[in-house]
Amino acid sequence: MLSTVARLLGQLFKALGILRKGHVVETGRADLVAGYVGQTAPRVEAKIKEALDGVLFIDEAYTLSRGSEQDFGQEAIDSLVRRMEDYRDRLIVVVAGYPEEMRRFIERNPGLQSRFTRYIGFPDYTLDELILIFRRMAEEEGFLLSSEAEEPIKAYLRGLQERNPQGFGNGRAVRNLCEEMKERLAERIAASKEGEEDLTFTPADVPPQAGPSPAAGRPAQKTLNLGPLLPPPPVGPLSLESVRSAVGYVTVTLRTGEQGCGAPGLPSPRTDSSSPLTMSSNTRRRPRCAWKCVPSTRFRPNSWRGMPRPT
Repeated sequence: MLSTVARLLGQLFKALGILRKGHVVETGRADLVAGYVGQTAPRVEAKIKEALDGVLFIDEAYTLSRGSEQDFGQEAIDSLVRRMEDYRDRLIVVVAGYPEEMRRFIERNPGLQSRFTRYIGFPDYTLDELILIFRRMAEEEGFLLSSEAEEPIKAYLRGLQERNPQGFGNGRAVRNLCEEMKERLAERIAASKEGEEDLTFTPADVPPQAGPSPAAGRPAQKTLNLGPLLPPPPVGPLSLESVRSAVGYVTVTLRTGEQGCGAPGLPSPRTDSSSPLTMSSNTRRRPRCAWKCVPSTRFRPNSWRGMPRPT
């Protein structure tokens, strides 16, 4: 919505003769702040020249003032303030963000306080307005909204707003809800025995109050706890040999129906219910559904080799 307001401002100032073009250049922190010394100012300069005779719209401008002392966001702010003064007759700058964060952003630099003298607050949409936005989004993509689903949608959005009043996304929250309901509707149609493709949102498509939930019908991912399977800590000081022993003697047994091995990057093995998954550096003959950790002569994090054998 804020980008739409910026475009309307550009058209208005062009009609009044204040701006020659009236176009809008949208940007943000990712486009303005670089990661190395001397690269931020040229980025800001390029965006400002692109927006000359128009409007420069910086969304979530408060992110420029976030970061540590090594962050270059302050350099972007200083460059922006300087160029706002140089091109005050050819450039209009609009910054947007949450009220409290924008207040701290403006107070961080005295030059910003003297140059941003007009503040416009946009209240949150009402629930009825959010329903209208949802209905319009749905109809643009060929979906319909039943009257019975309106109250559950209102209750869902009301819950989001009450849990996070400062960060409620308004139109963005409606868009996320619409995407979630489309997934649930698709799965409901796929599970239907009738096979009719009725693209109408019903109360069954509204996610639970806790927020977007995993799609119905998908099994939950389980995580194995390897802590109890580790051998007791060594009595003496920690050594390379004790680390090798701890890794070599871990035995993981998967029960029937469990998914995931608890370690990112490792695929879940496909094994029958009678075959445990074993990792052992002492096993010479590996089972078909096992990983074998082979320690190298030098202890390096990337030196472990393990590949699942095809079933």
